[in-house]
Amino acid sequence: MKVLYVSNACSVQEYNSLFKNISKQINHQSQKFNRLFAEGIAENGHDVTMLSSRPINPAIHPKKWYERKTEKVVGVNYIYIPFFNLKYIRQFFIVINLIKEVKRWIKDNPDGVIFCDVLNYSMLCALNTATKKAKNKIISIVTDLPEILANGQMDRRAIKQNKLISESDGMVLLAEAMNEKINPLKKPYVVMEGFCDIKMKSVENDFSKKYSKKTVMYAGLLHKKYGIETLVKAFIEANIENSYLHIYGSGDYENEIVKIAKEYDSIKFFGTKDNGYIVNEELKVSLLVNPRPVNEEFVLYSFPSKNMEYLASGTPMLTTNLPTMPEDYYQYCFVAKSDDKEGLKNELVKIFSFTDQELFQFGKKAKEWVLASKNNIVQTNKVMKFVTTMSDR
Repeated sequence: MKVLYVSNACSVQEYNSLFKNISKQINHQSQKFNRLFAEGIAENGHDVTMLSSRPINPAIHPKKWYERKTEKVVGVNYIYIPFFNLKYIRQFFIVINLIKEVKRWIKDNPDGVIFCDVLNYSMLCALNTATKKAKNKIISIVTDLPEILANGQMDRRAIKQNKLISESDGMVLLAEAMNEKINPLKKPYVVMEGFCDIKMKSVENDFSKKYSKKTVMYAGLLHKKYGIETLVKAFIEANIENSYLHIYGSGDYENEIVKIAKEYDSIKFFGTKDNGYIVNEELKVSLLVNPRPVNEEFVLYSFPSKNMEYLASGTPMLTTNLPTMPEDYYQYCFVAKSDDKEGLKNELVKIFSFTDQELFQFGKKAKEWVLASKNNIVQTNKVMKFVTTMSDR
């Protein structure tokens, strides 16, 4: 099957080149998700073209002109749209050139399928314009609800975004509850909570290379709403002997973490690092934690890709009892009884009552399971079977 994938995702090489001398990174989880999705489809034997706008804007990089560029990496044909990197003008060039590229691809592939990262509003609008008269199936990839990204407000943009998503031919959702919110026209959909990188099979989690001290790690957005404040306080109160908490990322709790790290030697803040660095650190620590609160509305409509990355590392994971987490995950991770400070503290104390070797073996089993049953090839095969059933209707 011929597949066009519309997003701002880049190959690893291109992404590293773009941010080589820039400290600020653009939501690497989104980049990684879309890249692995496209690679998974390609590994299933389909011809995949990634039409990318590149995640660059004037606030991030001073370079004024980005030329059209192509490359083929891990079976995916990347086409990077040209644009002037100037305020206001950038989006205009991306939209115009995306429309041209989509129409060109449709002309060559009238029976092809188009996937779109629909949270990229300008690309969604451009795709809608480019496919007005096309017969190609359009599949929306919905990893979050537009109104949640708009701080819970159903503003004009979120309303338009929801409308365009609802008009697609099918949807890939990360949680069943999304269907009620985003699919009023009852279009076909498939729930795929996420995936891990199949290439992690060749990455060894070596017990001899672990940090000698008990080390807990969190990497991601440092916003209070994601539970980082609760984790920090729980770690401090747990007061586990010879233990450290390593924190990576940025967000509204960042300044407070800097202050706390000065007060407590056991808490280390490392700022923002690229995903390759983060994954390497995940292999060396004792425990990975995702303290996401379970009662926030956004939790009902998403599944954290962080959990998939954590499990695939082979290091044990502690998570809260997420409402969107399928039952088969529970035996492969530690789950806090509550998402508050006491719940996390008690689970940390319990986890570190196990020996280092027991924790290592627990993480090893989790890695074997997730890489066998939830890798990006297995999960995207599920999606492509869904697309085939759509074509048969």
